[in-house]
Amino acid sequence: MTFRDPTSKVQSSLQKMLSDIFSGLPPSQKKLYYRLLCTNGSAPAIYGLPKIHKIGTPLRPIVDYTRSPLFKLSGYLHKVLAPLVGKSATHIKNSQDFIENIKDVTLDENDILVSFDVCSLFTSVPVELAVHTCKEALKNDPSFPDRMPLEVGEITELLRFCLANTYFVYNGTLYEQIFGTAMGASISVTAANLTMEAIESKALNSFKPRPKVFLRYVDDCFCILNKQNLQSFLDHLNATEPSINFTVEEEMNGSIPFLDINVKRAACRLSFSVFRKPTHSGRYLDFESSHPLAHKRSVISSLLNRARNVCADPESFSNELKVIKKDLERNGYPRNLVNNRSKNLQRTRGNEMEAQKP
Repeated sequence: MTFRDPTSKVQSSLQKMLSDIFSGLPPSQKKLYYRLLCTNGSAPAIYGLPKIHKIGTPLRPIVDYTRSPLFKLSGYLHKVLAPLVGKSATHIKNSQDFIENIKDVTLDENDILVSFDVCSLFTSVPVELAVHTCKEALKNDPSFPDRMPLEVGEITELLRFCLANTYFVYNGTLYEQIFGTAMGASISVTAANLTMEAIESKALNSFKPRPKVFLRYVDDCFCILNKQNLQSFLDHLNATEPSINFTVEEEMNGSIPFLDINVKRAACRLSFSVFRKPTHSGRYLDFESSHPLAHKRSVISSLLNRARNVCADPESFSNELKVIKKDLERNGYPRNLVNNRSKNLQRTRGNEMEAQKP
């Protein structure tokens, strides 16, 4: 807890740091200098988003970084580092990418499907580890000198300053975050992703036998491995970086949810269907609302496209269409509009399946 608002000090330190860095750069780079500078920042507020799908409804603490004097710097650093995220073979971009990575996996009798979750990832990432990881990623990026006017050392200095100066106000009292990164700052996501790539690479390369599948989306990991090795692999993950704590969820009745997908055993292969949390209400944009018709059509299209991308077998696809139609009718969507778009999708899907035949 702090007793004086550090905003003025942070702004002064940022100005001095930027002045030192940009003093050796050509005048054409002054525009970036003023873009990163802040003279009217204020202490960011913290608020909580309830996790209604978890027991006890815990809060996810979010720092409203838009008020922070480091808001623009955070956005710039995110832009610098974001292209480096996803170079790891374990990284997945979305649900469709996840399915593409595992749809051809063959399961053995002793394989088990599990998911690992990192507890409070952003607030658990050590700042110095994040800075070191990002620095190494920048040094190994051949495109960096061409796309950025600053040196790796200067970016590293700005990154350390940004991550180490997290503070917020709650109920009129100022607090300083003394460990981890701020959930709410754009740079936190990028730094945490790169740090996790380094941690999982170290863990996977030092564990034998390596799991058959290990994929990660931010703080959620999907894994297939021999069930006899599950506990030792979990212990190994948790020993790799003491502040990063993994929990595990095992498959139940041959299936396990991951992201918005239910992954299920189908003999020695995997099948997929759409997963909805128990808190799913079935509420979408109401058709009677004053939103443009294009927005309402996009609701139908997005749900139908997800069904096409996730549900490979005819039975799960048919079941998903029934759920979609029921939910949309409950939200006032005309049956004929939904049916017409559904028929178009089924026609497209049929053509795709025909084209895939040998």
